Amino acid sequence: MEATNIRAIAVLAALGLAGCQGGDSPGAGETDGGSSSSADTSGATAPPDGSTSSGAGDSADEGGASSGGSTTGGEEMPEPTSDPLDGLPTNDEQWELLCARGHGDAIATAFCAGNAPPQVTSLSGLLDLIGLNFQPGNMSNAENGNPGFTFAYHSTAVSGRFVNPLNPRSFVFTPPVGGVVFPPSGTPDPNLVMTGFTRGEPFVEIVANDPIDDVLRFYLFRFDLACEADPAGCTNADLLTPEVESDFVGYSLYDDADIGNTVLDCLQCHQPDGPGTPKTLRMQEFEEGWTHWFYPNRFQNREAMQTFVDAHEGEPYGGIPAELLTQQALLENGEGAARPVPFHLVLRNEGFEHQPNEFLTEPIIAERQGAGCTCFDCEIPPALDPTASCSPTWDAIYDEAVAGTAIGVPYFDGHITDPSKVSAASISYRATMLGVSPAEDMTDVRDVLLDEAAPYMSYAPAAGLDARGILTHMCRHCHNSSLDSSISRANFNVDELESMPEWTKDEAIRRLQLPEDDIQRMPPQRFHTLSAAEVGQVIDLLSE
Repeated sequence: MEATNIRAIAVLAALGLAGCQGGDSPGAGETDGGSSSSADTSGATAPPDGSTSSGAGDSADEGGASSGGSTTGGEEMPEPTSDPLDGLPTNDEQWELLCARGHGDAIATAFCAGNAPPQVTSLSGLLDLIGLNFQPGNMSNAENGNPGFTFAYHSTAVSGRFVNPLNPRSFVFTPPVGGVVFPPSGTPDPNLVMTGFTRGEPFVEIVANDPIDDVLRFYLFRFDLACEADPAGCTNADLLTPEVESDFVGYSLYDDADIGNTVLDCLQCHQPDGPGTPKTLRMQEFEEGWTHWFYPNRFQNREAMQTFVDAHEGEPYGGIPAELLTQQALLENGEGAARPVPFHLVLRNEGFEHQPNEFLTEPIIAERQGAGCTCFDCEIPPALDPTASCSPTWDAIYDEAVAGTAIGVPYFDGHITDPSKVSAASISYRATMLGVSPAEDMTDVRDVLLDEAAPYMSYAPAAGLDARGILTHMCRHCHNSSLDSSISRANFNVDELESMPEWTKDEAIRRLQLPEDDIQRMPPQRFHTLSAAEVGQVIDLLSE
């Protein structure tokens, strides 16, 4: 199998990633007033002269970032890149810029305490540094000195299309103030820290509350792996096994201002009403039921968790110790060691119990059961129709995403994967971990989602949309009138299509036709995939 270059992580063939935040709170992209040096890798457009409405952050636009080595004005254009952080400062240079800002949150305090960047060579080391270290032998979740932890096996976050039962999204966070009790204390933690991590790319998303500025600040910890220096790039085994969580050879820490004009900006999800409005933490499935979390009280959840255990038993994952992730701990211990209850309580204490476009677990399950589309703990589950929700409640939520007024919503069912793909990927993973199959032959365990479900996960357009509908479903959540108008992404505003300048439309047409592994492609493959016919529809609309 061809190795994967980690500097091409924005696109991995048809995999890509999902956009922004959905069932998850950590993310990157809030702007809190710090200066930004971010390159424009957002899929935005810029005027022909290279200027934008922003005073900074447009080096990718100025360079053109088109495919091939063409020239402009006699100067050779840079090679195309699929690195979402291309053009940003790195390592020590970035550390100096970040620490000069004087942030008062726990992340800045931990990283900027000395005269040089602290050494961080593993994910567990990162957790130790920022105060989320696990106590040896402690089997508790968010109690007795341990941080809280949980997993989502389906996500609408920035790593969404990487997330599945074989490759879940892990969360580690400060315990809820007052303990894991009901009713929750209602007391926010002034020093809150939360992390989100999914294997497959060298990022850890972090959010921390700054008690001085009284603001949530989002960070992206980008770690460097030795395999990146290999001309062959990193293999699936390098990126998707415990190997990816250790032996870092460097790192760069970015705050939300740094990455505000890149495709990793999640401002449109954590501050959906735009600059100056309240920021929010996200847990899209907020109430008990938690269809897509490690919560073994539901039949489908148990299936997903069993898939994880069968592949990963005996391994640490996401910096969480292996002894907390066994069959016994996860599936045979009441509600399970990784239940999302502490995560839910933290968000309630922080005041985020009202979630935008919430996935209402209980009515969705009840409606699907009533229609005979699913059942609770039945011996032979009904066959899944991946295109039929059987739930008016879910349909209404999905309609908001299709209308571009909300981010994508979690899939209506807990079965998000193709069983044959999962079986093959799991066998390959275990063979690699047991040493009976070469590491370079390991299957990509991310490529297991149901193809037919892609539109219902908002990875592809809803069926039957015209060109304007495709633009709205796929693009409006990142290109609308509420978002930050100072960044170049705002030049392409779906709300103002009729008055959009011709040069903007021409640039959008160019980007629609770029190679899939070019970070300038619209829409970014990290978020959405359009068929050739759908691209043609949109080009025809923009050409009018």
